[in-house]
Amino acid sequence: MTTDDDAINRLYQLPLAEFTAARNTLAKGGDASIKTLQKPSLPAWAVNQLYWQRRKVFDRLVAAAGRVRTAHGRMLVGKAADVAEAEAAHAAAVKESVDSIRQLLGAAGELDTPATIVAVQETLQALPGDEPPGRLTRPLKPKGFEALAGLVPASGLRAFKVLEKPPAKPAAARSAKSVPTAAEVAAEKRAAEARRREAAELDAALRDAKRAEREATMALDRARTKRDDAEREHADLTKKLDALGDRLRSLRDEAIHAERDAKKATAERERVEFRRAALEHAE
Repeated sequence: MTTDDDAINRLYQLPLAEFTAARNTLAKGGDASIKTLQKPSLPAWAVNQLYWQRRKVFDRLVAAAGRVRTAHGRMLVGKAADVAEAEAAHAAAVKESVDSIRQLLGAAGELDTPATIVAVQETLQALPGDEPPGRLTRPLKPKGFEALAGLVPASGLRAFKVLEKPPAKPAAARSAKSVPTAAEVAAEKRAAEARRREAAELDAALRDAKRAEREATMALDRARTKRDDAEREHADLTKKLDALGDRLRSLRDEAIHAERDAKKATAERERVEFRRAALEHAE
């Protein structure tokens, strides 16, 4: 029996702590392949929830990644492309996604530690991945230059390789060629500005992550202190409860003995009254 995709999708939408139990329950339906589904790591689960719960944000990120790939592909074959603008838009989409994921983690009661956010950001930068969206099990790593190879036709690659090692030219021609055009200068300025913006955003994200870590650590210390106080109070109350239990059992025993003595006394009174009545009747 094969489990339908909807059931598997619902599995990846559950809180992370419920995944294993729900997967095992689903596997009882007869589909042995369900048992092989891996529990996502926290960063992967967080990115999955972006897909399931904030689909518009996820779609904007993937669309921005596609524009970056297209821009690089056009540039590799010598066509006009505003790479800096595409990369800046992608960086903004990544930041929007990270902000959304912080909210999702908080709503789920999960900590957005610096390590988690770094893995989340790398995964967002690497999207789209090979796994179906919403079913990631491990964080992704951003792809390098080789990821662009599939975007460039063979003819384009040949042309690019020729340009990498051009034939020798006269010194005058080389000197003229080395002077950047106004468009190239403007593109480089935009790229540099995009890099500066991204660096500033990463610095801000790092500061936020450090602040969140400090706050989480303090919250953890407070929670541990409260837990320790509660455990001590519980121990004290347990001792008092045990003492009260012993006292209650003792009082119950005393009540039983007193009730027994009272019955004996009543029986003795009734016996004496009966004999006294019999004596009076005989007189």
